[in-house]
Amino acid sequence: MNKRKESNLYETRVVAFLDILGFSELVQTGRQHDILDVMNDIETRFDTLERMKNPVDLTAFSDSIFLSAAPLDDDFGIVRLVQYVLHMVSGYFWRGILVRGGITIGDVYHKHPVVFGPALIAAYEIESQQAVYPRIVVEEEVMHRFVTSNHMQTQKVSNPQSAFRKDGDGLIHL
Repeated sequence: MNKRKESNLYETRVVAFLDILGFSELVQTGRQHDILDVMNDIETRFDTLERMKNPVDLTAFSDSIFLSAAPLDDDFGIVRLVQYVLHMVSGYFWRGILVRGGITIGDVYHKHPVVFGPALIAAYEIESQQAVYPRIVVEEEVMHRFVTSNHMQTQKVSNPQSAFRKDGDGLIHL
């Protein structure tokens, strides 16, 4: 019998789960060009990340986008992922495409195209159960580590907290 050596496949990473809202409507109403634009954007982003030696890993399927980065000692992975998501989502917004999502820190296996683990499930649950409408809900630990990261301090970012907002329901989002 071939017994697989038990080892932890997971790595602690910052994880984002994004859902492109209205995707099925785009498909059903014949807006193929909008869908193709989004898919081309995702492919271009993936190619760019590959050339950058994967500072952020990206996997996409249909209307779901999964991103993750390893939070380094100075939390630079968190800074990269949050800034990347902000840039991506704002680009979609200006094209009239809304996105809802969740960002957390936890254990995940993410080697393109395979992604799974407790942190992915947690990010999905944030997106599907808490975000409710177009916004990217961020766990408080992610925001705190972003704001206090060495990278933000060395770059002398005057107000890193301005990337976040607390809604009336008490949830923090980008």
